[in-house]
Order: sequence, then C-alpha cells, then structure tokens
Amino acid sequence: MPGENIAIVRRSVDAFGRGDWESALSEYHPDVRWEEMPSLGPDAATYTGRDALRGAAEKWIAMWDSYEVDVARYEEAGDQVVVLARERGSGGSSGAPVERELGEVFTLDAGQVTHVRLYGSWAEALKAIQRPTRASEMGSANVDLVRSICADWERGDWSSVGWIHRDFELLLDDGISERSYRGPAAASEGWGEFLGSWEDFRVSVEEYIELDHERVLTLIHNTGRGRRSGVAIASAGGEGISNASANLFEIRDGKVVRLTAYWSRGRALRELGLGGR
Repeated sequence: MPGENIAIVRRSVDAFGRGDWESALSEYHPDVRWEEMPSLGPDAATYTGRDALRGAAEKWIAMWDSYEVDVARYEEAGDQVVVLARERGSGGSSGAPVERELGEVFTLDAGQVTHVRLYGSWAEALKAIQRPTRASEMGSANVDLVRSICADWERGDWSSVGWIHRDFELLLDDGISERSYRGPAAASEGWGEFLGSWEDFRVSVEEYIELDHERVLTLIHNTGRGRRSGVAIASAGGEGISNASANLFEIRDGKVVRLTAYWSRGRALRELGLGGR
C-alpha cells in the first residue's frame, strides 16, 4: 500500500530518537546493511547486521553531550524511502555545537529495512533514489570506467590499479560474513588473498547498471577452481557450480572509492532495492 514503507521507516526513526533500540531495530532485516557515504566524513563506515548496527549507534550517541535529529521530510520512491533531516548536537569532549544536513535512503523488502545509506547532504540522498539506468540507455564516464576495469578482469588481468581512489575501500561479502579492507595497500592484500585461493579465476559481465551519479552495478558470473577444495565454479551452462554474482562500484572524482564484491547476486539486488529484476 502507498505510504506503508514510510510508516515503517518513520516508526524506526522515531524509536531511534527515543533511544529505543529494540523497537527501532525490529523494523530491520537481521542482515541489514548500513552504509555511511564518504560525504559524511573520514570516519564513514559500513555495518552489517542488527547487533553491529546497535553497537555503532550506542557508540555514536555516547560521543555527544546532546544530540537530536529533526526530520524535515519523508519521500517514497518504489521500495525506497528517503529521509531528509537535520542533525544537531554538542560534542562530548569539545562542547562545540554541530548542525548539518543528513540524508538517509532506506531500502525495504517484505516490510523490513534491508539497506540504509547515509549522506552528508539532502541533494546527494535525492539523487541516489533516481531510477536505475541500463548502460545501454545512457552513456556515462562512470560506466566507461567500470567497463575498462572489467575488460581487464575478463582477460584474467588483475594488475591495473590506476582506477583506485586514494581512500579506496574493498568489501568482500560472501553471504555469511563481510571483510573490509581500507586503503589501497590493505585492499590489494585482501584481493590478492582472495585470488590466491582460486585457480584461473575469471569474471564475465552480463550487464552494467548505472544506479545513480556515483554507483555502477555489474551483474557477473565467475569461473575458476578452488585451490584447496578442487571444486569448480562455472559460467551459466558450463560444468561445475554456477555462481551468479555482482560487483558494486562507487565512484568519486573519476576513480573507484569503494568496491563491494557480492558472492550472491540475489543478496546484492535485495540490498539495492532491485529484487524484482
């Protein structure tokens, strides 16, 4: 029903404002993903699951002498709800007053919040809920960048690093746990460990989807053979276990600032509000 998702988000936001974590998180899926975009500042982080989110929220509130969030507007767009708010407070150590815009984009599925993205401005949040665009419908520098990266990967060439932003973060989501690597050096090490666990690991891109002005999603199939298990994964129609995956590229200043590699395509589509694809 129209407005139902707004009602769910409103209940959660109101409960968070009261410090009622149980009621607030009851509206969230157990594996909810909470992503703080770079525009929030250098400490922006990603959390997965209710327990991790509750711990982060309690730690955040404890930093302030006073803190409140005033919601100016709720707006619904399909299975997403954008919340435009203003947060105010005074620092616990400095006492300095803080006031800034806060934009939140909630994605819902079957009456639960599955994904939340936080932005440092209302304009960013509103842009983020624009209709996803197939790459074939619109040319884009971001899509061209991702195409060039994936072209190397499809050939089995993983050596290129020119596309990596200085603040790069790599998230490896295998559907059970999530590993995060911050900084180009750590990400290179983490990616190297992953590739080292496979023989002849390749990706084949089925589709490029430009979600908004800063995110490009690729729908892919992986191929390769586990070094320890010997189990093969194969592209659709091939011999072995079929693996439909997805990669989410987040781009800033012409470089990739965050790459989330989803082993499960279904999980990626649900979290991004594309479950109907």
